[in-house]
Amino acid sequence: MYLHLAKLDRQGWLPGELRDILLDLLTTGDPRRQQELARRVIALMAERGHDVSDNWSVEKIDAALAWSF
Repeated sequence: MYLHLAKLDRQGWLPGELRDILLDLLTTGDPRRQQELARRVIALMAERGHDVSDNWSVEKIDAALAWSF
């Protein structure tokens, strides 16, 4: 897993940052951390011209990211 994550270090993450975030999520399940990760991924994908909404409406994504924990 770590080898694959290292390939993403040049994709908008500091070296080891994504690995640390994912390990934290696996051990804590912190919903705030999940929202932070989702926001970062959405922003990175948007910068590259990709729409991450898939079958979700933008309103549903925004609502999920706005939940307060």
